This record gives sequence, C-alpha cells and structure tokens, in this order.
Amino acid sequence: IYYKSGWQDAFKSSRTKQDTFTAANGAKQKTEFMHRTESGSYRKGDGYTAAPRSLNYGRMVFVLPDEGVTPEALLSDGSAVDFFLSPESAESKYMTIDLSVPKFDVSADTDLSGALRALGVTDVFDAGKADFSPLTDKADAIFLSQAKHAARVTIDEEGVVAAAYTVMVACGAALPPDERVEFTLDRPFLFAVTGESGEILFAGIVNTPA
Repeated sequence: IYYKSGWQDAFKSSRTKQDTFTAANGAKQKTEFMHRTESGSYRKGDGYTAAPRSLNYGRMVFVLPDEGVTPEALLSDGSAVDFFLSPESAESKYMTIDLSVPKFDVSADTDLSGALRALGVTDVFDAGKADFSPLTDKADAIFLSQAKHAARVTIDEEGVVAAAYTVMVACGAALPPDERVEFTLDRPFLFAVTGESGEILFAGIVNTPA
C-alpha cells in the first residue's frame, strides 16, 4: 500500500517551532511542532481527547491519552478505536481547536509467522508439506521461511505519506464555534489515516516523533 495526500488546509511552516515531546520512557526531546488554529470536531472521551484533520483523500485522526494513561490501555478499551471509525459522532463537539502536532517519521515491522501459524496456516512453512504448484512448476522446492509486515508513516506541514508492505520470503463554511480548546500532542499518542469512505488504511502509536 502506498498513500500520499496533502492536508485540505496545510500547516504554515512559519508557525512551526521547536518544543518538548516527552517520550514513552519519560525522556524529553526537542522536536518541531506544527501549529494551527481551526474549527472542527473535538471529543473528550474516557481517558483521552481526540480530533480529526481532513486530508484531500481521507482524514487523519489524532487521539491523545490523558496524563497517566498509555496508548496501549486505550486500545484495549476500544473506545479510541470507535473514534477512529466515527470521529464526528454525537459525542463530538464542534469547537475552535488550537492544534499542536509534532512532525514525525515512524516505522515498525512485525513478524507474521506466529500469527499465521496460530490461524492454522502451517503447511506453507513446512518444506515437506508446502504446495505452491498453482504458482510455479518448481513447487517441490518452495516453502515459506518468513512472513513479515512493515509500515512507515511521515507527516509534515504539507501532508501525509505512508507505505506498507508484506514480505513472504521463500527460502465547508460555517460560523466559528463559541468554545475553544488546546490540543497539544506532546506525549505518546495514537493516530489513524482513513480513506475517503472511512476505512482505516494506517494506524499506529507515536512513542517518539523520530
């Protein structure tokens, strides 16, 4: 999967300034924060606050855990995931948001072998049982030695670029709202990039922006 989209309303680089991000391990680091004041949906949920930003092709949703709440705890609860799917639900409010978002470049890779075996996909890893005859004339010599998924997401003032791959190794115009809120992502937070029809394309946790 390859995804690239600009923000509908880009951040101005003149407002980008260095500030402190507190990483998951408590370490503080200087990083560049993008700033923008805009009107939009904002939600105060149980243990988190959240807001979406519109992209030219979809949207990006940010979920900030409350102090003392980890992103992993939110994911186990499920309410944050619900916000990814319906960020403009009845529980959201239309507000003026002073948004501060760190520019980030995050990546991760996951070995899928264990998960596939747990689902019962085992023969493909066994040289004596693997059968790839529909794909090649040399099927007798082929089996999977590794299955891995990797993804990388970057954001800056212009927009979002994201890519993911799986490797199988074979051997509008509205009045400004009355309420205003600060939404500063200066500690570990969750994000999701959704497509134009709302499906989640990429999701992750930013424990440190770099």
